[in-house]
Amino acid sequence: MVEEFCPSNEMQKLEEELWNHTMVGANHAGYTDKFHELARMVPHLVTPESKRIDRYIHGLVPQIRAMVRAMEPTTLLSAIHKAGAPTDEAVRSGTLAKTSEKKEGGG
Repeated sequence: MVEEFCPSNEMQKLEEELWNHTMVGANHAGYTDKFHELARMVPHLVTPESKRIDRYIHGLVPQIRAMVRAMEPTTLLSAIHKAGAPTDEAVRSGTLAKTSEKKEGGG
């Protein structure tokens, strides 16, 4: 349906947005919600599940990305859960700053 009703230039924008989508600060929930939204719009970029997991992990902040990759999640849901706990811990320990919803400084 998206392919039928969405012009190709808009599809390209969505593809680029998914490709460049990254977690900002400790906003794990916001990153995950937007990832799901984009993945629904351009499913060909994240099919099969292994591609979806890789793309999700790729957008995490570097210190969380390394931990999640090391845990080798086999489903997107497990990748999300494995990213959530270390993100919360990094915020508690002060190694990752909690950010506001709006981006500042072009981040």
